[in-house]
Amino acid sequence: MKEEKIVSISDLATDEAKVRRHLGLVHFMRDPSQNPTSYLPIDHPKYTSPTSIEVDEVVQTLIYCGYSKADIARLLGLKTAGKDRTRILRRYIDDPDTMPYGTWRLMLIYIGAVIQTNIVPDQGWIRE
Repeated sequence: MKEEKIVSISDLATDEAKVRRHLGLVHFMRDPSQNPTSYLPIDHPKYTSPTSIEVDEVVQTLIYCGYSKADIARLLGLKTAGKDRTRILRRYIDDPDTMPYGTWRLMLIYIGAVIQTNIVPDQGWIRE
């Protein structure tokens, strides 16, 4: 495993500021009862696909936490043939129907709007 080296002490300060802002947003400012139906799991009967406004709001929340659009694209594993790493992210904002559900869910996890859990059935599931 390759270790990442810190270039300067200011890198730590920047990361600490991102973490503090993110934690404050997740734990003190978000009311889960106000979340749109697109924040529900895909198998929930009331789930709806995200709108452009909802996708943009999540991206803006990540930007508020200190991430750039290039950082967000990197977190989501979005790759393009050219140098513009944010092209696919912008396309998702303009046309959210092109965004895979897993990408949407990961964005929600990053902003702390949802917690991903695995539901195991009470009966009929055996781990070997």
